[in-house]
Amino acid sequence: MKVNNQKKVNIDNRQHKKLFCQISWWRISEFQKLSEDFIREYKDYLDWYHISCCQTLSEEFIIEFEDKVHWNCISRYQKLSNQFIRNNIDQLNIDLLLDNAGKYSTTKTQIKIIIEKKKTHTQIQIINIGIGIPPKDQDKVFNRFYRLTDSQVQKETGSGLGLAIAKKLSQEIGAQLVLLDGSPTNTTFSLLI
Repeated sequence: MKVNNQKKVNIDNRQHKKLFCQISWWRISEFQKLSEDFIREYKDYLDWYHISCCQTLSEEFIIEFEDKVHWNCISRYQKLSNQFIRNNIDQLNIDLLLDNAGKYSTTKTQIKIIIEKKKTHTQIQIINIGIGIPPKDQDKVFNRFYRLTDSQVQKETGSGLGLAIAKKLSQEIGAQLVLLDGSPTNTTFSLLI
């Protein structure tokens, strides 16, 4: 549906309400090129998942609507400056840890996220139930290009960079990322911010 901005159509209030109800807002969010002013005006109707993935958004706009945007889409599909990424590393970091937990969880298991606010920091634990990390490999998981040799791990595609990047991003913002538990069934990563 293309809208011709040059045509003016007189629609009375009754027709306007009827048309408004018939609009497929998720399709508009995904397939139309929308201005940020339009998104602001119709923010309560638009599909924010598709806005985050399919629209070109300025960094100021992303900050303005940080509670509505989907950060996993923002980090994948938006062109962001290095300065912006440095200011939002915690979202990117959590996305990397969740992606890692999802890859190595056994099927039909849940990923548990525990967030604890302390006086001086916040601790975020991401726990998955899967193959675990053997003790001999636990000190190597943050090394670049390191992957476990377990046959279950080798089935998953990956470069061995996810945890190394997450560790580096943590250091950049003064956070601490550690492996708390790599037992045969659980893997727990803790992020102290």
